[in-house]
Amino acid sequence: MQHPREAAIAFCVTILAFSVSAAAIHSYAMDLDIDFEKGRVRGTSQVEYENTTGMTQTEVFFHLYPNADYIYGDAEIRVLAATVDGVAVDVGLFVEDTVLLVPLPEPVATGEAATIVLTFDATASSYDPDASGQGVAYGIFTRSDDALVLTSFYPLLALYTREGWAIDPPFPIGDALTSETSSYDVQIEIDAGLQPIATGTLVDSSIATQTASYHYAIDACRDFSLVLSPSLERQSSALAATRLQTWFIREHEEAAARALDVAAASLGLYEFLIGDCIFDAVQIVEVPLHHVAGVEFSGLILVSSDYAANPRETFFDIIISHEMAHQWFYAAVGNDPIEEPWLDECLATYLSYVYLATSATESAEAEFASWSRAFESASATHPDLAINQPLYAFPDSSTYSAFVYSGGAVFLDQIRSEIGDMAFFAALAEYYAQYMHAVATASDFLGAFEAACSCSLTSIQSAFGLIP
Repeated sequence: MQHPREAAIAFCVTILAFSVSAAAIHSYAMDLDIDFEKGRVRGTSQVEYENTTGMTQTEVFFHLYPNADYIYGDAEIRVLAATVDGVAVDVGLFVEDTVLLVPLPEPVATGEAATIVLTFDATASSYDPDASGQGVAYGIFTRSDDALVLTSFYPLLALYTREGWAIDPPFPIGDALTSETSSYDVQIEIDAGLQPIATGTLVDSSIATQTASYHYAIDACRDFSLVLSPSLERQSSALAATRLQTWFIREHEEAAARALDVAAASLGLYEFLIGDCIFDAVQIVEVPLHHVAGVEFSGLILVSSDYAANPRETFFDIIISHEMAHQWFYAAVGNDPIEEPWLDECLATYLSYVYLATSATESAEAEFASWSRAFESASATHPDLAINQPLYAFPDSSTYSAFVYSGGAVFLDQIRSEIGDMAFFAALAEYYAQYMHAVATASDFLGAFEAACSCSLTSIQSAFGLIP
């Protein structure tokens, strides 16, 4: 197979420039009062809901992710009041209190809109460094000594698909967050002395003796995420269009520098091969995590402190380049992480290999070989499973990883070998441009490759069990 660096050089001769404007479907205006010591958020969220479903809606669903014991631990969120177009409504809780039903007093037809205001109170889980086992919080809505991590902490509009409202609960493995692209305007009140690290652009701020307020805005993203810290230290890298910043504890200064280097190099490579990053800034933040090495959000990446302690290991480079790839595939091009988790994970995994091969070929090949072995072993143990199955089809995290991450990367490598580097990366660029700010499906993804090569990839899909 042609070396990725050589492929990039050849590819630049004929790569097409794609441009897609931001397309926010809904909008959130949030006013948040955050208590760092208690790990508590009290707020209101005004959501401008636009019905794009093609059907008249009489109710709207929101995810209350923190109420899931799996991956959120003992965090919780309560909706205290709700209005729709100024009319108070009684809401309902479903799916183990992880789904909020908001009735619409008047039916909302396609193309029409409604203003939904939710008052809520959310509390983060407490980080336990000695915790182990499934059901323990990942750390994505958690209070520790160095950080209050606030992701998926507010009522988030559920995704509407061709099958209807996607209201699956979080599972013990994998990711849960899925949403339409929305605009955010967020005002936060916090204690003075805390550093906010957030999705979006800082519009203005006001810092007094005891308290501070910050105003953030972003035109189009899938989530608003925030980390508050009294002690994380910043390193920055200003690139042409995207500013990179790392936030690590002082003892992990080497990891911060390494993360910044890998993030800058991978960002440059992915922009060259696929298209421009949609964010003006990407923040990379060290926090304590359980069961996961890193987690992606819109313009914000969490990296586990455990791995920040070993920045010279190859896996640290993989974490950073993998999560950076998610800014293209998850944050820009969305997918359903419950029904089709492989769509973003196989791309993020394979692109981390493409990145690693540009600077450490032997390490890249060794990692890819280990992925191939993991997938081969899992396939032998579970012949009934395939890389494109829903999250809940996998019995445990190791099997899920072997199929979705490792197997997905092997599948993409087979496609690349079959159609060649030029068609492969052209397909990714076209897929990225066409489905930016949208939610893609497997047929969209696979169709991009067949269109790029003007060929059928049925035999490869069958070999990997994608076609029964």
